[in-house]
Amino acid sequence: MTSEVEKESDFQIYYEELQSLYRKNGLFESMVNSFAQKYLSRLEWQKREQTDDIRKKTLATMYLLEESACIACIVKKRWPVFVYPGSIKTFEEISEGLHPEVPEPLKQMIWVSICRGNPPRDRPYV
Repeated sequence: MTSEVEKESDFQIYYEELQSLYRKNGLFESMVNSFAQKYLSRLEWQKREQTDDIRKKTLATMYLLEESACIACIVKKRWPVFVYPGSIKTFEEISEGLHPEVPEPLKQMIWVSICRGNPPRDRPYV
């Protein structure tokens, strides 16, 4: 944990809340696990590494929970809008209110995914 945000006292609080939510809420756990799987499948190094698959999944899960805690800290500082060049379904779902148990700042987050090409029919750009 080297970033400035991770050194803030709220970071650890949010991170622990997210870890607890992951352990106790099957829907949230499923969403995080789905992210971890997609994240790992896109990484070139992981295909070459002989690292244990369980360890890889654990690291990818920790990464998402840490990033979520960082975002919560940033939103709390009144920087609620995040623009991402692509799509991260996890943060889209959180910003759409599909996981109301997340820490309060994440409920206030505004997530903007910028995708190239035609928008999906069920989720047109607005």
